Amino acid sequence: MVFEKHRGSVCLTTDTWTSIQNINYMCLTAHYVDESWNLKKKIINFCQIFSHKGELIGKMVERCLLSWGITNVFTITVDNASANDVGIRFLKRRLRTWGISLLDGEHLHMRCGAHILNLVVRDGLDENKATISRIRAAV
Repeated sequence: MVFEKHRGSVCLTTDTWTSIQNINYMCLTAHYVDESWNLKKKIINFCQIFSHKGELIGKMVERCLLSWGITNVFTITVDNASANDVGIRFLKRRLRTWGISLLDGEHLHMRCGAHILNLVVRDGLDENKATISRIRAAV
Protein backbone atom coordinates (compact mmCIF):
# COMPACT_ATOMS: atom_id res chain seq x y z
CA MET A 1 0.00 0.00 0.00
CA VAL A 2 0.99 3.60 -0.55
CA PHE A 3 1.25 4.50 3.12
CA GLU A 4 3.02 1.40 4.44
CA LYS A 5 6.33 2.68 3.04
CA HIS A 6 5.63 6.31 3.91
CA ARG A 7 7.54 7.26 7.06
CA GLY A 8 6.50 10.90 7.30
CA SER A 9 3.37 12.44 8.68
CA VAL A 10 0.06 12.55 6.85
CA CYS A 11 -2.38 15.45 7.03
CA LEU A 12 -6.03 14.78 6.36
CA THR A 13 -8.90 16.89 5.08
CA THR A 14 -12.48 15.76 5.21
CA ASP A 15 -15.81 17.20 4.25
CA THR A 16 -19.38 15.99 4.44
CA TRP A 17 -22.39 17.21 2.52
CA THR A 18 -25.90 16.28 1.50
CA SER A 19 -26.82 15.89 -2.16
CA ILE A 20 -29.95 17.23 -3.83
CA GLN A 21 -31.34 13.70 -3.47
CA ASN A 22 -30.84 14.02 0.32
CA ILE A 23 -27.98 11.50 0.40
CA ASN A 24 -25.10 12.20 2.81
CA TYR A 25 -21.52 11.85 1.58
CA MET A 26 -18.05 12.11 3.08
CA CYS A 27 -14.73 12.58 1.30
CA LEU A 28 -11.39 11.99 3.06
CA THR A 29 -8.15 13.18 1.46
CA ALA A 30 -4.59 12.45 2.58
CA HIS A 31 -1.85 15.05 2.01
CA TYR A 32 1.81 14.18 2.44
CA VAL A 33 5.31 14.82 1.13
CA ASP A 34 6.91 11.82 -0.58
CA GLU A 35 10.56 10.73 -0.41
CA SER A 36 11.39 13.02 -3.37
CA TRP A 37 9.88 16.01 -1.56
CA ASN A 38 6.83 16.17 -3.82
CA LEU A 39 3.54 17.20 -2.26
CA LYS A 40 1.01 14.43 -2.82
CA LYS A 41 -2.75 14.43 -2.41
CA LYS A 42 -4.83 11.26 -2.54
CA ILE A 43 -8.55 10.79 -2.00
CA ILE A 44 -8.57 7.76 0.27
CA ASN A 45 -12.30 7.56 0.84
CA PHE A 46 -15.45 8.79 -0.81
CA CYS A 47 -18.51 7.17 0.68
CA GLN A 48 -22.13 7.53 1.60
CA ILE A 49 -22.75 8.12 5.30
CA PHE A 50 -25.97 7.82 7.24
CA SER A 51 -25.77 11.15 9.04
CA HIS A 52 -23.53 14.11 9.80
CA LYS A 53 -23.16 13.13 13.46
CA GLY A 54 -19.66 13.70 14.80
CA GLU A 55 -18.98 10.28 16.25
CA LEU A 56 -20.05 8.60 13.00
CA ILE A 57 -17.69 10.85 11.05
CA GLY A 58 -14.90 10.02 13.50
CA LYS A 59 -15.55 6.28 13.16
CA MET A 60 -15.57 6.49 9.36
CA VAL A 61 -12.22 8.32 9.38
CA GLU A 62 -10.81 5.78 11.84
CA ARG A 63 -11.96 2.88 9.66
CA CYS A 64 -10.28 4.51 6.67
CA LEU A 65 -7.02 5.06 8.54
CA LEU A 66 -6.97 1.42 9.58
CA SER A 67 -7.73 0.13 6.09
CA TRP A 68 -4.99 2.27 4.52
CA GLY A 69 -2.48 1.56 7.30
CA ILE A 70 -2.13 5.24 8.17
CA THR A 71 -0.78 5.64 11.70
CA ASN A 72 1.12 8.92 11.50
CA VAL A 73 -1.62 11.55 11.35
CA PHE A 74 -0.32 15.07 11.93
CA THR A 75 -3.46 17.19 11.40
CA ILE A 76 -7.06 16.89 10.28
CA THR A 77 -8.57 19.94 8.60
CA VAL A 78 -12.35 20.33 8.74
CA ASP A 79 -14.89 23.13 8.53
CA ASN A 80 -16.51 24.74 11.57
CA ALA A 81 -19.50 22.40 11.90
CA SER A 82 -20.00 21.37 15.52
CA ALA A 83 -20.23 17.72 14.43
CA ASN A 84 -16.60 17.98 13.34
CA ASP A 85 -15.58 19.02 16.86
CA VAL A 86 -17.17 15.82 18.16
CA GLY A 87 -15.55 13.74 15.41
CA ILE A 88 -12.09 15.17 16.10
CA ARG A 89 -12.45 14.54 19.85
CA PHE A 90 -13.33 10.92 19.04
CA LEU A 91 -10.29 10.60 16.77
CA LYS A 92 -7.98 12.16 19.37
CA ARG A 93 -9.07 9.52 21.87
CA ARG A 94 -8.61 6.72 19.34
CA LEU A 95 -5.17 7.91 18.25
CA ARG A 96 -4.11 8.08 21.89
CA THR A 97 -5.20 4.47 22.42
CA TRP A 98 -3.13 3.51 19.37
CA GLY A 99 -0.19 5.23 21.10
CA ILE A 100 0.55 7.41 18.08
CA SER A 101 -0.95 10.77 18.93
CA LEU A 102 1.63 13.40 17.97
CA LEU A 103 1.92 16.02 20.73
CA ASP A 104 -0.99 14.23 22.44
CA GLY A 105 -3.30 15.48 19.68
CA GLU A 106 -2.90 19.06 20.84
CA HIS A 107 -2.69 20.40 17.27
CA LEU A 108 -4.62 17.66 15.47
CA HIS A 109 -7.73 19.77 14.78
CA MET A 110 -7.21 22.39 12.08
CA ARG A 111 -10.06 24.61 10.99
CA CYS A 112 -10.42 25.30 7.28
CA GLY A 113 -9.29 28.87 6.57
CA ALA A 114 -11.32 29.07 3.35
CA HIS A 115 -14.48 28.08 5.22
CA ILE A 116 -13.83 30.68 7.91
CA LEU A 117 -13.24 33.37 5.27
CA ASN A 118 -16.47 32.36 3.53
CA LEU A 119 -18.39 32.75 6.81
CA VAL A 120 -16.85 36.20 7.41
CA VAL A 121 -17.77 37.38 3.89
CA ARG A 122 -21.33 36.04 4.22
CA ASP A 123 -21.77 37.85 7.54
CA GLY A 124 -20.46 41.04 5.96
CA LEU A 125 -22.85 40.70 3.03
CA ASP A 126 -25.76 40.05 5.40
CA GLU A 127 -24.88 43.21 7.34
CA ASN A 128 -25.04 45.22 4.13
CA LYS A 129 -27.99 43.48 2.49
CA ALA A 130 -30.11 46.65 2.19
CA THR A 131 -27.28 48.65 0.63
CA ILE A 132 -26.46 45.84 -1.80
CA SER A 133 -30.13 45.60 -2.82
CA ARG A 134 -30.29 49.35 -3.53
CA ILE A 135 -27.11 49.19 -5.63
CA ARG A 136 -28.42 46.20 -7.61
CA ALA A 137 -31.72 47.99 -8.21
CA ALA A 138 -29.86 51.05 -9.49
CA VAL A 139 -27.78 49.09 -11.99
